[in-house]
Amino acid sequence: MAKNFFSNEEPLTPSPATSEAFKSDFYHKLKKWGLIPLILLFCIIAIVFFFFKVLNKNKSYTTISENNSQATTNKTAAIATNNYIELQPIIANLLYTNSKQSYLKLTLTIQLSSDKDIILVEEKTPVVIDTLQTFASGLRASDLTGTGNIILLKEELIKRINKVVYPVVISDVLVKEMIIN
Repeated sequence: MAKNFFSNEEPLTPSPATSEAFKSDFYHKLKKWGLIPLILLFCIIAIVFFFFKVLNKNKSYTTISENNSQATTNKTAAIATNNYIELQPIIANLLYTNSKQSYLKLTLTIQLSSDKDIILVEEKTPVVIDTLQTFASGLRASDLTGTGNIILLKEELIKRINKVVYPVVISDVLVKEMIIN
């Protein structure tokens, strides 16, 4: 028999006892130093995300409530004077859905608050038509289905027209005709 010169040294493959001790020590260190920072990092990210969501919601609600109060006062004034401007019909290709081409014909009436506003808006009517034409060509037929979507469409139209005719504030947009083909 050959003499084993390496008998005093540990075997090259660890015994199950050594392996288990290493695993438990590793998991202990991981729990102690690795898991705690991960949990803290996750909590910090969740808290930051929550506060940004809450702050953004509060900003949008205050903006909407301020706009609604302005629109309400403008609507009251516009109803008293009955100032309306009819726009020429807007005809636009809608974006493709399911390889089906759709068209939109939209006839609008703008409600204003004073006679002075009528003159200012009539001067900017070509820019208003261009803005609405560009906006309408980016819509899909699904954007125009249902009452909720029509209300959102009217709000978006009011916002875009108000940007174009800035000193004047549009109180309402009336949809006279909306045909989707």
